[in-house]
Amino acid sequence: MYHTGRRPSLIGQIMQRSRYARRGYMTGNGNGYNGNAMDCYGQPNCPPYSAVPILNAPVDKKRRWGVSFLQAILASAQGVAVTVRPQHCFRPDQLIIPSTIAPNFDIVSIVIGTQPQLVATGVTSATIYSEVSVNNQQIFDVCQPGIEVIITVNNLTAAAQTFQATLLGAALD
Repeated sequence: MYHTGRRPSLIGQIMQRSRYARRGYMTGNGNGYNGNAMDCYGQPNCPPYSAVPILNAPVDKKRRWGVSFLQAILASAQGVAVTVRPQHCFRPDQLIIPSTIAPNFDIVSIVIGTQPQLVATGVTSATIYSEVSVNNQQIFDVCQPGIEVIITVNNLTAAAQTFQATLLGAALD
């Protein structure tokens, strides 16, 4: 569109904007979409209004959050699966079990959705995940909102115990 000394009409502005969007000249993520669906609606690179994928959406806030696990009472020598469902996109990187109760439990499995997070099947002592242990960080899979995170534990003592743990990681808004 050439500059003729007068302001382009509304139709001319829309046509110019759509031409730029198709060529990828708009600012944003490089494919012609800058977060405002009205800027490139109907163009090949634009996502539909209601189907913007979570992982491709621009991240407004990235914070360190914790998800708490609590099982009130585990009977003697009993195993139980403790489940939580985070409400935000969440990538855990550290499991913390208080050192006062960690010797009383074994970790059987950690599962996000349907994906096991331990390298091999088998029982792992919960003491390696205590807050005083060194190098207990592990990069887990990303957990989408509403997907279950399940930790299966065994009580090793003869008395009933309360299991509690926190899974720390980055939550994306």
